[in-house]
Amino acid sequence: MKTNKRSLFNVCVALLSLLTIVACSSNDTQNPSVKRVVVVGAGIAGLTAADMLDEQGFEVIVLESRDRIGGRLWTDRGIEGVPLDLGASWIHGIDANPVYELAQKHGVPLYEWDTEDAALYDTHGESSATLSSRIDALNDEFMALVSESRFRHVTIDDVIETALREGELSAYSEAEINFLLSGIIEDEYAAPSRLLSVSALMEGEVVKGAEVIFPQGYDQLTSILAQGLNVRTQHKVTDINYESDKPIVTAKGQNFEADYVLVTVPLGVLKNGTISFTPGLPRQKTRAINELGMGTLNKVYLKFPVAFWEDEARNIAYISDPKGQFTFWINLAEATSQAILLGFMSGDEAIAMEGQSDEDIVARAMTVLKNIYGDAIPTPEQQLITRWASDPHSYGSYSYLSTGATNEMREDLAAPIEEKVFFAGEATHEDYPSTVHGALLSGQRAANWIIRSRR
Repeated sequence: MKTNKRSLFNVCVALLSLLTIVACSSNDTQNPSVKRVVVVGAGIAGLTAADMLDEQGFEVIVLESRDRIGGRLWTDRGIEGVPLDLGASWIHGIDANPVYELAQKHGVPLYEWDTEDAALYDTHGESSATLSSRIDALNDEFMALVSESRFRHVTIDDVIETALREGELSAYSEAEINFLLSGIIEDEYAAPSRLLSVSALMEGEVVKGAEVIFPQGYDQLTSILAQGLNVRTQHKVTDINYESDKPIVTAKGQNFEADYVLVTVPLGVLKNGTISFTPGLPRQKTRAINELGMGTLNKVYLKFPVAFWEDEARNIAYISDPKGQFTFWINLAEATSQAILLGFMSGDEAIAMEGQSDEDIVARAMTVLKNIYGDAIPTPEQQLITRWASDPHSYGSYSYLSTGATNEMREDLAAPIEEKVFFAGEATHEDYPSTVHGALLSGQRAANWIIRSRR
């Protein structure tokens, strides 16, 4: 039988190629200089760390439970194609801010936003300079109270109740005090004033400089960071076993062996026990997870046929009665070239609204807007509503200090376990918690820890 030399040659080439592939694969797993990191979560903390580790020569796999990347950076374009951020919206202070630097580096458009530029209305829909001055004075008096040592370990509500009992805030109405609690404090910290510790108001550092938003969507940043990375969406992690030298992460019925694991899921996921750790987490870390709070701030975008509100006010504030009924609105008409308002609900009221239909939520929002602008205003054409507390991928918006929690617990949450399992995310950053730049910095920190561990 004759042998076809060309066929024999092709077979040899194919076998050689196969052996080369196997050898290369074997080298990746056996060569101690090539370490594998499994990153749990494709938010900005996880993607920042993954990007750094990838550049340092690690083999990086990112496992994300959602069907998209970004985590709590989530941009929707379902209303007229307009990018609307359902999660984070702002860079809070651009001076020496790594998020701003990332946006500048890649030419991402930004739009300056003055959060202090607000038209304030009372419960009757009336606005005056006197009203604004009273709220400013109330806020000043409240901040003077919480700075007193006697209030160091109590809730915001405890301070208000004590002050009212002792006559220190008697000059202000119940509606004005409720606006302080909901429109100023709860909307900032995404937490009920009855649970929010006074210590939360003193926590962390403030970044100076202008505040900006992303007119084309915050998700531009996570898309940039994810380029070239091995990101697997719809891979919900259920177990992390770090008993052996190489931890094993289980997701979607598959086991991923790693040299290091980086957990970047939101605090709400850790609090709900969605991920099982073997062995169990250290006592201090468990305590931090239990004691730190996970707050809720929901957004309601309303698209109208025409803008019926004042053009000059970037923000619209409303002293609602009862408490916490859409006390703050964002006028997005100029930024989006569409007649769009964004209303906020926070704390207990935000969680309560999640059990309501979109129609009922819009009706509540319209009651507030009609009280300010009159019954003749048009009906919204479209709406977009978040429900962060019910979201099984986050169980809330961002973390806060509840009573009993301390800023040091954020350090406990961040602490690595045996140089095998590392943690990142906004809840782990003691200087800039509850912010995007805090999350990004935590990802950088965790990546640097892993790099040092390899060395």
